[in-house]
Amino acid sequence: DASLGYGFGLMFIVTCSQIIMSISLRHYFYKCYKCGLRIRTAVVIAIYKKSLVLSLKERQAHGGAGEIANLVGIDAQRLQDLM
Repeated sequence: DASLGYGFGLMFIVTCSQIIMSISLRHYFYKCYKCGLRIRTAVVIAIYKKSLVLSLKERQAHGGAGEIANLVGIDAQRLQDLM
């Protein structure tokens, strides 16, 4: 019956290692998502502050407020997806 105990021991070790791996992977993805969100927020804030400095003529040359907002959203999403 030593082989039965050995089998249960191996089963326990493999199960524990899979649980630890799953928790570690979830934590890694959480940290990456959080980092990407921070980068996206920083980009949106930086572009928003820059757009406040633009004159009306410059804003219209870049397609207006709607076009600028679309470009900000797209660029920020791409940076977040990179993370």
